[in-house]
Amino acid sequence: MDNTETTVRNGNSEIKFKIIEWMGNNQDASNLLKIKKELAKRILREQKKPQQF
Repeated sequence: MDNTETTVRNGNSEIKFKIIEWMGNNQDASNLLKIKKELAKRILREQKKPQQF
């Protein structure tokens, strides 16, 4: 699943901003798989927090 798609579906711009900011600090292409795994973990952690509507 695409990380952007997940963020948009959550409707939480704060998560999207965190991902973009974090990706900006990790430009090494050899670490792409590691980055994707870490992003997935971060998204799952954010989803477990109570959502305010």
